[in-house]
Amino acid sequence: MAPDGKTVVSGSGDRMVRIWNISSNQRPQMLKGHSSDIGKVEISFDGKTIISRSYDEIKIWDLATGKLKVTLPNFSPMEIEIGDSILIEDNSPYFQTLTISPDGKTALVNLGSKFLAWDLATNQQKVLQTSWFNHFYSPRISLDGQTAVTTSYRTHLVSLHSPV
Repeated sequence: MAPDGKTVVSGSGDRMVRIWNISSNQRPQMLKGHSSDIGKVEISFDGKTIISRSYDEIKIWDLATGKLKVTLPNFSPMEIEIGDSILIEDNSPYFQTLTISPDGKTALVNLGSKFLAWDLATNQQKVLQTSWFNHFYSPRISLDGQTAVTTSYRTHLVSLHSPV
């Protein structure tokens, strides 16, 4: 729910983000753009931004206008041509959003073999852990945005603002 107490956002398997005004009987505003089911939708603490995530992408929207600001990751499609008959397309690394910080500024994601913090405003990434064999579960970011914790085969506690 937005700080105004009237606006709620939702997302679902139809790949749409909906902005609801619970004080009116109007239909929700619908935002189209996800390529798969939406798993989580949040409104930032300042009430200006919607952050939605599906399995393989994060979208950041302007709440007032409904306009899409950015999609992460923003991989360029990759094409590799071998001879005259073989073309390999879209060989981008595995990407999965795990959680978004309470202030809406940082996402914890798996990117290939890396567990990283992704600054949603600057698009900068900080590698927190690297492993081909670990899966990261139940990640959380502290309310002050300074610390992340996750479990895999062991618990990992990392500072989000220390040097790599």
